[in-house]
Amino acid sequence: MVGHEKYWLYFHHDSLEDVCHIVDSAEKDFPGNFEIKVLVLMGEANVFNIVDQKPPKGFNVEVKERKESILTVELSRETCYKGERINTSGLFNLIRYRGSNIYLIITHHPLEFVRKVLMKFLIYHYSSLSRVYISSHDIHEILKKVSDTTNGKIIVDRVVSYSRLDNKKFEEIKTKRTRTRESDVRWTAEEFEKSFRRASENDQWIDKITFSVIEDNEETFFGYISREGLFKCNRNLRAFCNTILNVVSNIGDSNIKLFKNRSRNVNEGKIRPLSIQYKSNIFSDVEQNTKLIKAISEFPSSTYSVYHGNPYLHLSLVDYLDGSSYDLWVLSEDSIVIVPQLKSSFSSIARLVEHISKRFAEGVVKEVGGL
Repeated sequence: MVGHEKYWLYFHHDSLEDVCHIVDSAEKDFPGNFEIKVLVLMGEANVFNIVDQKPPKGFNVEVKERKESILTVELSRETCYKGERINTSGLFNLIRYRGSNIYLIITHHPLEFVRKVLMKFLIYHYSSLSRVYISSHDIHEILKKVSDTTNGKIIVDRVVSYSRLDNKKFEEIKTKRTRTRESDVRWTAEEFEKSFRRASENDQWIDKITFSVIEDNEETFFGYISREGLFKCNRNLRAFCNTILNVVSNIGDSNIKLFKNRSRNVNEGKIRPLSIQYKSNIFSDVEQNTKLIKAISEFPSSTYSVYHGNPYLHLSLVDYLDGSSYDLWVLSEDSIVIVPQLKSSFSSIARLVEHISKRFAEGVVKEVGGL
């Protein structure tokens, strides 16, 4: 058993509401650095089943408590650094949200545990689940809902945003890599609408944002929202979760319906493509084809081949994580068409769409229809 003092966070709860209640009731006892991390997942099947499978090498999984809609799990991972064996472990609650295909992981452990243990564990179950990725627009909608449901002012502490470079020939840097985007990291003390207006004016999209809700010159709570489905807060968990999940769960449900059953092998060879639609004629400049190829080349754990690059673009892509494969086409000035091949899991499609959004440009994903 891991030696944690926060047993009240993990045990003897039947629902998310119970967890929120105990967190909100214990706020006065929180140390100054206490943070709740919430990771939002989506799965076609019951995600609870993954913790009952044989764990990946180096991991140990033990279900400490099992209820109908919530599991308390202890997860540990052993790694080796400079000949020394290091064991990192922690507890988390895995919660099924309102009987849907949306699941939450809630933990108070540091981000080191979340990123180096928890997320690494989830990668081994890549075909069964996916994080719920959200857009810059979705982050804006969440903050508007926080504003509408509280009496406080939302002040942005830190914002990370990205933009495509101007449509000009890129300068090669010493690593011979071509830059496809610019990053902007700002520490601010401004209202959130100003941050989004500035991002819009500079053709940027917001990747993550840290904010405070201020009432009567006091911080009611702070929050962190990432487009990768990771959220943090330090108190008022009920208000925070209710506000976020009303938006994020709808996004996850829509994505499951849009991304699942795209493989040709489950559609008897029928093609079910998707498109990423842009507001402007982004590909009127054929240089954007080169930028998109560069972005695809940076897709982790994959390989690609370019069949044609000018004036139209056609390339193929294989996702090594689970063998999903695609053809990508640019045949019009305002969209990318993604054509799933024999195997294309919903989690791989979600990861690919998010990668294109971050490395190239954000657009709206739509059904193209059978071909």
